[in-house]
Amino acid sequence: MILEEQSLILEYYSGQFCVDELIDFKRRIGKDKKFNPNFNVLSDIRELVFLFNPEEVKKYIQFLLENKKHIGIRKTAMITCTPNQLATSLGFDMLKDDLPVEFKIFSTFKSAFDFIRISAEERKELQTLFKKLKMHLNNP
Repeated sequence: MILEEQSLILEYYSGQFCVDELIDFKRRIGKDKKFNPNFNVLSDIRELVFLFNPEEVKKYIQFLLENKKHIGIRKTAMITCTPNQLATSLGFDMLKDDLPVEFKIFSTFKSAFDFIRISAEERKELQTLFKKLKMHLNNP
């Protein structure tokens, strides 16, 4: 979900995800008229199982480097809760040196909101939007 007014992209992931699905997803987002690579990104991946190995994380980063329209100066916050999610996210963080993204991993929305500097007034609305994304994914 792209929120132009807040310069923010909300991403909710669930199920099992391989690198090619992530690349396809990012291609689709990049085609959205509202997409701006400088919008901050807040990703809830707590219900996701990554099917990546370190080489596939490199493949994703290579995709980004080859598709400059996806690269912007922004903050990306990932909300995780499992060792698999943390390990894959840390792998991305360690390999993203050529990208101008400030990337951090969090276990709570509050910490992620603080990092991206989401105002107190917007926090409840954003959590409601995440619930809607989750409902939409689980009941298309």
